Amino acid sequence: MTLAGTGLALGSFKTDDPLVLIPMLALSGFAFVALCVLHQGKAHYRIEMALFITVVLVFIGWRDLKTPTRTIPESVEKGSTFPIQQEVTQPPPAPKQQPLLHIPKVTTQRDVSLREIKSSTIEILDLNSTSSFIIINNSSKPVFAIGFKAAIKSTTSPGEESVSYPLNSELEPHKPYTFKTDLAGTFETLAPQGNDWADHWRIAEKSYKACIRIAFFSPSSMALGQVTDHYQAAGTPLPIGEAQGVIRYKDDLSQVIKEVRVPLKAILYKQQGCQSTQP
Repeated sequence: MTLAGTGLALGSFKTDDPLVLIPMLALSGFAFVALCVLHQGKAHYRIEMALFITVVLVFIGWRDLKTPTRTIPESVEKGSTFPIQQEVTQPPPAPKQQPLLHIPKVTTQRDVSLREIKSSTIEILDLNSTSSFIIINNSSKPVFAIGFKAAIKSTTSPGEESVSYPLNSELEPHKPYTFKTDLAGTFETLAPQGNDWADHWRIAEKSYKACIRIAFFSPSSMALGQVTDHYQAAGTPLPIGEAQGVIRYKDDLSQVIKEVRVPLKAILYKQQGCQSTQP
């Protein structure tokens, strides 16, 4: 009996070490079995008792080895709460982003023209050469405007057809200025003479000779929109020519004459009362 108790006592010191626990439990088991064999009484009672004790010891050893005892770290002081480490679940790696397909932007001539206007020192806000035009100085310092020229390449003769307007004005920053450009005489829009601008101009010069004039407009001019809408509604679109304007100026930083080029539109006018010379 003393041997069995000693084996259990020694095994309890190192329950997490199988090299100590298993031999001590085996020693205690053999001692209990031997005690049952040597003890007085009926044999089947002693055999049943020995089997029961053996099963209990095996079960205890199997449980201890399956669930080892966790040792508290030495850094944790007596009486303090043992820190429980929570399992941190790492987020799944983000899928690799596929590189975006670079599609080059197709820049049209209209985009270039509009970008040039917006970045210009001087900008034409509105132009109707039959009455007036408005310009503005977009810089932070005054500039001296010298003159403005509107021109279109001729389709009936070499060179170009153009009109010029002297400005000779100092333009303050971010302030619009209006310049008058009234035509001498009374003019009206010339109805379409051909299917395109070249035919329209060629037939007009042949039919009306000195009675026609070229009128220039800014692309966003409301007056131009009213005229083109009128003929569009009548089912006879008005031919429009592509023109260009040039503003010459000087700034305070340099005495060099600079230029700003802007896109313009052109239509034909004729003097009121002028009759066609063609039958």
